[in-house]
Amino acid sequence: MDPSTDQKVEIAVILRQVGRQIPVIDEAGSSSPENGSGKTVRGSRVLWVDDHPEWNLRERQVFRALGMEVVPVLSNSEAIAVANQFSFELVISDIDRGDGEGGDLLPQRLRAVGVETPVLFYVGAIDPDREPPGGAKSITNDPAILLRDALNLLSGK
Repeated sequence: MDPSTDQKVEIAVILRQVGRQIPVIDEAGSSSPENGSGKTVRGSRVLWVDDHPEWNLRERQVFRALGMEVVPVLSNSEAIAVANQFSFELVISDIDRGDGEGGDLLPQRLRAVGVETPVLFYVGAIDPDREPPGGAKSITNDPAILLRDALNLLSGK
């Protein structure tokens, strides 16, 4: 689904807040010289775990607009099943899951089955003194910080 004009403006605002240049692949498949790391975010696969995917629809649209494939799932068990079948460069998860197992257990559950994909937490409210759950790279409730952290991980910075 292509983003609307309003969504494109919102994406541009978020990217400006992040202040990063997005690595671009040319037609031959090589990354742009500005990237320097040799890695690109286009074509990256992101597993997004949230029991309320409607709450992060815009954020997922931003990732898709940057050329990433985003696969949404609703629970830890579903995430583990999908991660065992397909490779992902990044996992984004919430922490509170209502009736199910909390997302804070996801990094250790993934590692227990041999999946070493980096995990970022994207939550509704955050305690600034709280460290990311064990095995996670970061925790935020700010879409610009989520995007910045994701781009840094995916581009190898």
